[in-house]
Amino acid sequence: MLVGSLSLPLRNGEIVLSLAAILAFTTYAPVATALCSYNKVLYAKTTVEQEYRDSKWVAQVRVVSAKDNFTDRQDGPWSLYRLQVLKVFKGMPPNPVPFLTYRNSGGFYFEGAGAGASHADIGRIYLVFLNPALPFSGQPKIERGTAFVNYACGQSKRWIDVTKPEKQSLERLSTAASPTSGATSPSPGP
Repeated sequence: MLVGSLSLPLRNGEIVLSLAAILAFTTYAPVATALCSYNKVLYAKTTVEQEYRDSKWVAQVRVVSAKDNFTDRQDGPWSLYRLQVLKVFKGMPPNPVPFLTYRNSGGFYFEGAGAGASHADIGRIYLVFLNPALPFSGQPKIERGTAFVNYACGQSKRWIDVTKPEKQSLERLSTAASPTSGATSPSPGP
């Protein structure tokens, strides 16, 4: 028997195994349907200025805690982080920020740099471009009241990876948005 254009002969046992693998993948596919796209451009290269404009909140944050859930069958695997706001460049984010990301190709994870890293960067500082999760009918409970990054493949990153020109852009943008104050340090939340 031939499968697709690969022209690989399969025996009956291999056919059953192949069909089982396809069924398993397609059954779980709705959870992993996100991709990194920005304004309908797949893997777009963004600038600090673009993401600043498109985000409600821009801040320097410290990762305070993380909770992973890989067994949620209804909403798919996710990670929930608590972020302490250290410096605000735009808006008035809550402090701490509850940050949710689904474990899929469009997720943004506060985890160790490098391949195979899967532990939360507790204590590490990041630059984040955030938007609140707006309520909608049927919204998963875990998502209510949380924030997410504007673009998972964009300018949100570890603070040590933010370049001097990017820091200068952030200061310039925050000063232009609020001529009297510029970037601010937030007051502690409840």
